[in-house]
Amino acid sequence: MLRNYIKIAFRNTLKNKLYTGLNILGISIGLASFFIIYLFIENELAYDQFHDKKDRIYRLVKHEANGDVLSKSSTSTAALAPLAAERTPEIEAYSRITKKFRFFNFEGLQDSVQRVDYYDVDESFLDIFDLEYHADRKPVFPDAPSSILISESKAIAYYGSLDIVGKTMKTSREQYIISGIFKDIPETSSIKSDVFLLIHDPDSYRGGKWWNVDLQTQSYFLLSEGADIETVENKLTTAYLENRAVENIDFRLQALSEVHFSLDVDGPILEKTDQRYVLIFSLVAIFILACAVFNYVSLALSQSLERVREIGVRKVVGARRYALYIQFTVESILHILISFVLSIVLIEVLMPRLEVLVDRELDIRVFTSEILVLKGLGFSLLIGVIASAYPAFASAKSRVVSLLKGGFSSPVAKRFIDVVTVFQIIVFIGLVCLAVTANRQMHFMRNENLGFDQDQLLVLPQINYRMESVLKNEVQNISGVKSVSHTATLPTKPGNITRLTNSGPRYFMFDVDEDYLETMGMTLVEGRNFNLQDIETSSVVMVNETAAKELGVDESVLGKNIPFGRDSMLYFKGGDKRIIGVVKDFHFASKRDKVEPVIFHPIEVDAHLVVKLSSKELTKTVTALVDAYKKVNDGREPKYYFLDEEVEAQYKQEQVMISMVNTFMVVASLVAFIGLFGLAGYSTKRRTKEVGIRKVLGAGFMAIQSTLNSVNLMRMLLAISISVPLVVYWMNSWLNEFAYRIQIPYAFIFLAVIIAAIILLLVASFHSVKVYLLNPVEVLKDE
Repeated sequence: MLRNYIKIAFRNTLKNKLYTGLNILGISIGLASFFIIYLFIENELAYDQFHDKKDRIYRLVKHEANGDVLSKSSTSTAALAPLAAERTPEIEAYSRITKKFRFFNFEGLQDSVQRVDYYDVDESFLDIFDLEYHADRKPVFPDAPSSILISESKAIAYYGSLDIVGKTMKTSREQYIISGIFKDIPETSSIKSDVFLLIHDPDSYRGGKWWNVDLQTQSYFLLSEGADIETVENKLTTAYLENRAVENIDFRLQALSEVHFSLDVDGPILEKTDQRYVLIFSLVAIFILACAVFNYVSLALSQSLERVREIGVRKVVGARRYALYIQFTVESILHILISFVLSIVLIEVLMPRLEVLVDRELDIRVFTSEILVLKGLGFSLLIGVIASAYPAFASAKSRVVSLLKGGFSSPVAKRFIDVVTVFQIIVFIGLVCLAVTANRQMHFMRNENLGFDQDQLLVLPQINYRMESVLKNEVQNISGVKSVSHTATLPTKPGNITRLTNSGPRYFMFDVDEDYLETMGMTLVEGRNFNLQDIETSSVVMVNETAAKELGVDESVLGKNIPFGRDSMLYFKGGDKRIIGVVKDFHFASKRDKVEPVIFHPIEVDAHLVVKLSSKELTKTVTALVDAYKKVNDGREPKYYFLDEEVEAQYKQEQVMISMVNTFMVVASLVAFIGLFGLAGYSTKRRTKEVGIRKVLGAGFMAIQSTLNSVNLMRMLLAISISVPLVVYWMNSWLNEFAYRIQIPYAFIFLAVIIAAIILLLVASFHSVKVYLLNPVEVLKDE
């Protein structure tokens, strides 16, 4: 019996190629999109979940109030963690983590000096976080103040072997012993490193006694079972304030599971995701799948118009309802199986593109995971059974007389199809409007009114201060170089922070030379720039407009002295500084945040060289720059980058999410388009005889088109009246999260609605024109 059902299902599939093709295409795209989003969300939620003690691990976050701005930072003084652990019994272990780099020489290898990025960590790091060790060999700690753990991949890269425990890695001043090899850390980890430098002595940790210095150190704590988080936070804040008398600062503990989603927390961890986007993409996945399923149900109902006599004959010869249920279910499952295979192929093709889009390895491959394939197959079959339930029920319960007359007509089915059509149009128009608004905001954030010139700026990082003047002179003589500046601070990487008073706002310090403003394309609105004499005396500063308002209120700040007390992070730069210039405000953070006060100080430290290049012969100029760098740095290759890449990185999270929204907007629109195409064909086909009669009675082309498309026009107007207000409300809420935002682009939304309406009317008109061209004799001959 089952064989017979399958045979009929194949026949119907081959007989109705357009209907089958639309159904399979729609379900394939719907399933593939749903699975891709599901896998992406599953990957996001898996971050840091592989640690056994994950529920008791917390990161220290500093909250700092600056007027109406609340800043959050995951870095703070390295002195707080050991003192807090000593005073707080709820803290079982702590580890400070600082991201650094050095040039190492590897034992036994010739000419093997390489830059190594690593994390400085306390020895108790291994008591908090879980690392898997090569051959299950746990680290061996020699009697040395510090030792190194290295990943398997880096061990192979540096030594070509995993048998390296006990070997040394040397810098120009120090020597470290490799005490263990660990397996590569999973991609779903917020703390990613191939090298950990274990410091066994807490007091030897760099900056361990400096309460007023932040060296980009993160502190993690392992709390005891049942510890009261608020109590621990109060003890942390108290310990800090006892050693540094400042106001408007307190400390909070952030659960490890929240680190990956903490976009509002500054720090060295850059691979983050806004948790709200997880919800948004979950809804998008459900919308796309719902559209695909609704399409299937609607098209199955519309196809019943072609099969009414078949169903009627089956009932006359004794077919029971369950037999019709089985027939529809078998056909649905057949379509679903084909769609599932196509969706798996789509996932394998599109997943690498998704990894490029989000700029990280997701480590998801469906064909290599039998469990994923089985879960996907089971889910797809469930969708197939659900999708076939209502069409089977509607067809099976119809009366035989109505079916044999060709009059299968269910008011409920018609209303269902009307609702689905309006829903598809709402999704189509809504997503188009959302994408237009989001892209306009992103363009505004990246390109408009930054306050500095980001184009053609090449950055040579970490230039020794003693070599700076030599290298700067070499670079200035290169053809194609417009200007050069030596600076410790870039607009995309604000420097140290200081306060002039305990309760006052924070000021970002920019250590720059006299060529900085020209090179960066910044505007001096009042006063003068630095000169060489100022740099020698280090007695003057410039401020931005926001700082000038804080310091001068309604009067000019030129000539005003500002104190640099010992409580400041920058007290070593000397006493009072005289303000000689005011620089126009510029965005050194994302436009999500307000511009904060800035103090420009003459540079006195190792820093970067920023080179403004001509757009002509860019490759030749860069090559000359590299040669100049190697000339003054013993032939060492420089690592350089362009500033516009850093600007893009500030908006990476938004850009990734907008790109994904654009992608899935196209997918959802395609699914909706497929459904609307099929439903428009069904609606028009139901009225074929009516068209024939109208033509016989003399109705013209436009009269028939207006009659057939009036319902589609009403549906579209209803959908627009629902979707546009929803879009305006949601996008206005989203835009309010940005300190600097665009206004709702009503003109673009109106244009998007018009384009969407034209597309939808063209889809409907395709079928209505096709019916109009039929010969009335052929349509009415059975009457």
